[in-house]
Amino acid sequence: MKIRNRSLVTALVVMFFGAACTQAQSDAACQLQGPYGSTTELANALLDGLRQSDKSALHRLLISETEFRQQLWPRFPASSPDWNVPVTDAWTLHAASTEKALERALRDWGGVELHLRRIGFRGPKQDYGSFELYRKAVIEAETATGDVVELDFTGSVVACGNGVKLLSYRD
Repeated sequence: MKIRNRSLVTALVVMFFGAACTQAQSDAACQLQGPYGSTTELANALLDGLRQSDKSALHRLLISETEFRQQLWPRFPASSPDWNVPVTDAWTLHAASTEKALERALRDWGGVELHLRRIGFRGPKQDYGSFELYRKAVIEAETATGDVVELDFTGSVVACGNGVKLLSYRD
């Protein structure tokens, strides 16, 4: 699916992920498949994937469609019947935007030796009851020549009861 209207995508992303959840549900922690124990481990895995230009490895850092549908989407405000946004449409837009950003990241940083200095977040932490989102991740890394760079193409990190994964890459 080719996204032509960046404003529509931006509006939908804000609608899905940017507002506080109002839907009443159990606050039992979500469980991710293959999570990382910390954001530092996740960031190091991302840098390894970039260094190896391994698109499959970078995809494995992301939540799956099943995790999105079953554990995350029901907690987002846009899943409410009042919004009437089908989960299939939400996933399709999310996946297309994430894929575009991942391709750009590989073009810009694939094959580059980068070493993690730190990972931080420029956006707010959002609590959805069974999970938390840490928004606008920024990875500070050092190149082989000692230059310090900031990678800001990671979107949000999902923190569940058993660890963390990326929700998205952002363009």
